[in-house]
Amino acid sequence: MSLSTKMLSSSASSAQSLIDIPLQELPGEVEQGEFFDVIVVNVRSPSKFFVQLKSQHLKLTALMDILDHTMEAAMKEEHLDSSLPEVPRVGMYVAARWPHDENWYRAVVVGMASNTHVTLFLIDYGDICEVEWKFSRSLLSQFQELPAQALQAKLLGVKPNSEVSESTYD
Repeated sequence: MSLSTKMLSSSASSAQSLIDIPLQELPGEVEQGEFFDVIVVNVRSPSKFFVQLKSQHLKLTALMDILDHTMEAAMKEEHLDSSLPEVPRVGMYVAARWPHDENWYRAVVVGMASNTHVTLFLIDYGDICEVEWKFSRSLLSQFQELPAQALQAKLLGVKPNSEVSESTYD
């Protein structure tokens, strides 16, 4: 299995401090040809799927529980000042509610879907979704410390389909 070690980067915005959430590093003690445990979290093709390090699973689960609880509590108390600019910028990290399960996730803006919707890449799971921009929120600093957990992988020997984009975010 070959893992991409690209870092996810972000752009600064006037309303949001510069955030740079690096990609989770592979275990330092593992050498080429050795094995380590992963959890497959998103499969697009044999040449493009996303995994998480099993060793980080408890940290991520705890972070996601706190993120969801914090964002839901803020919404109930109507603390909805997102401190995000009116116009999203590609590369901005946000907290966003995934439409499929209504839970909150860490995400990075990867495009504009329409005048009101953004395309997001969920940095811990490798999913792409579209959400209404007004329902995204600033990613609080306590949720920026854990590296992005979605590691892009491919099966060894599988050549990417020339018709499929190999961008991290598609």
